[in-house]
Amino acid sequence: MVNEIRDVKPLVDLPHNIWIFIIFGAVLIGAFLFAHIYYLKRKRSKFVCQEPVEVKTPWEIACEQLDALSRSDYLEKVQYNKYFSELSGIIRQYFEGEFNIRAPEMTTEEFLNFLRNSSELDGVKKNRLKEFLFSCDMVKFAKYTPNIEEAQKCFGSAKDLIGDQ
Repeated sequence: MVNEIRDVKPLVDLPHNIWIFIIFGAVLIGAFLFAHIYYLKRKRSKFVCQEPVEVKTPWEIACEQLDALSRSDYLEKVQYNKYFSELSGIIRQYFEGEFNIRAPEMTTEEFLNFLRNSSELDGVKKNRLKEFLFSCDMVKFAKYTPNIEEAQKCFGSAKDLIGDQ
């Protein structure tokens, strides 16, 4: 069986009435416009109905979190690891928000190395932060058991680090 070469098919005649195509195109455009306007109205109504969100500064968030931590019963229940983990987390989140540093994802050494080259903090505050983080790490990782006074001193250091605004 040999493949035969076939002749080209003849042209197909299209209807000579162009109005059918114009009406069909107009219906398609109208449907598209209707769908687009409907989408935009629904999108806008979502924003109109929502209540405005209060944007808090990193300092306000840190103060609220420190206040909540001070009311917690971690120290009374001798849950120092949880207490110091939350305390250092609050300070790390504050520095992340205030100075745009990915502090919660860094180890203490990485965080301090980053700050060493940063001009955001002065030398005194850098030293306070270093002492604070090492105190927290001793409890969190070295299983050091502090007393209540040490925990309260560390809490005071945290408040000093975020300062007053």
